[in-house]
Amino acid sequence: MEPRRGSRPAPRYDLLVSDPIEPGDRRPPAGQLDRAPGERYVAEDGHAPPDGGSAARAVAWGAAAAVAGTAVLVALAAVLALSVGLVVVAAAVGRAAGLALRAGAGASFERPGRRGSAAVALSVGAVAVAQVLIWVYARSEGGALGIVEYLAQTYGALVPLELAVAAIVAAWTAR
Repeated sequence: MEPRRGSRPAPRYDLLVSDPIEPGDRRPPAGQLDRAPGERYVAEDGHAPPDGGSAARAVAWGAAAAVAGTAVLVALAAVLALSVGLVVVAAAVGRAAGLALRAGAGASFERPGRRGSAAVALSVGAVAVAQVLIWVYARSEGGALGIVEYLAQTYGALVPLELAVAAIVAAWTAR
């Protein structure tokens, strides 16, 4: 069927049912918003609202990471009798403790040194507790040496190196 002369062609169906201006293509009229949408997350005094972090949550998360690191160190050194890679694991303990502490703290640790010193304390404590547990495991297996003698004979300079690496990485991560 051909269109008659002088008549307009019938509009296509998709033009009839679609709006040529899609949502988001139009700007709201000027003056409709009292402030930019991103400013709703800023407090009235111009500062970002606190993220809900707290010192207790920071220490709890950091301690959980430190306990997990202690378990890994004990499993590798005592149960599997490995000494290769323990410095890397100690660095991972420091990193995990620092990250967990920083994530849990939010804006609660305002002073720069507090967060770093807390991360160092947690990571060094985790490595030290792991060394004690490694010695306890060796004693349960029939060992007779004291803790200092056992760690010196078995691991030598590795133990102080683990403590130093965990402290350095934790302080660097938590800053």
